[in-house]
Amino acid sequence: MTPILLTILLANPITRIYDVSDLITPPPQFTNAPNFSISTGIYGSFPIVVTNEKIVRMSNKKKLENMVYEIAESMDEYDATVRWWGNSMMVTGSKELHRRVR
Repeated sequence: MTPILLTILLANPITRIYDVSDLITPPPQFTNAPNFSISTGIYGSFPIVVTNEKIVRMSNKKKLENMVYEIAESMDEYDATVRWWGNSMMVTGSKELHRRVR
């Protein structure tokens, strides 16, 4: 009876919330620094590149999600789920999956 209970307890999926805001926030882009060449300085041109932060966040979230699913697949755990709540990633899976995700 004890091995059956132990199997049931270990097999139950666990949901944990991971704060991944530091991983999905794009790094600052300092693309508008002045160019100190004399010829460029005379005309006053400074390159300004605009990046859409929302697109970068969504791309980074998708990359993290794919990483979790790849870890779960390598463990033959196909019922793992990833959901998002703001900047937090909610992962549902086994204890071993959470151990590897950390």
